[in-house]
Amino acid sequence: MEYHFELAGLHTVLCTPKKMEISQRLRPFLIDPQTNADCTIRVQEVTELPQMSNFGTWYGPEYYDHKRIFHCTADARTPFAVTELLEDGNVKISVLPAYLSWFSGFSGIFNRIGLENLLLQHHGLLLHASLIDHGIAFSGPSGIGKSTQAALWAQYAGAEILNGDRAAIRK
Repeated sequence: MEYHFELAGLHTVLCTPKKMEISQRLRPFLIDPQTNADCTIRVQEVTELPQMSNFGTWYGPEYYDHKRIFHCTADARTPFAVTELLEDGNVKISVLPAYLSWFSGFSGIFNRIGLENLLLQHHGLLLHASLIDHGIAFSGPSGIGKSTQAALWAQYAGAEILNGDRAAIRK
């Protein structure tokens, strides 16, 4: 199946082996199919995953290894999928058959595409920030008041909060 969506100004084509259920909150990102996509995310079912190197870093149940993210079970750290950022700016996600249902909705894909790396390849970045429509991003550590500041702008200046946690910004 093929889905077209826009994420941080990137026209992205998502190719999946099975039809996906699209949640209500993610429908605004869908766009009409166009010929000029900025990148393609291809999900494929595989029987075997590549090996993890010894040079990666664990972050929760995920293992970051150069341009690959190994998605693992939290308890055993056993990989069930790997996301690879390709040199051409596209993404390939290889998933073991038993775990394909984890990728059956857009939220599963969005959480596993390596969005930070994808944006970097397309002149963008992902900030831990609250973003309002006045072109202002409030960024900083948790608990500093980013959401509170955005809410004050919404209340007193009529600003619209575009994102309250992870703001994608592109050149």
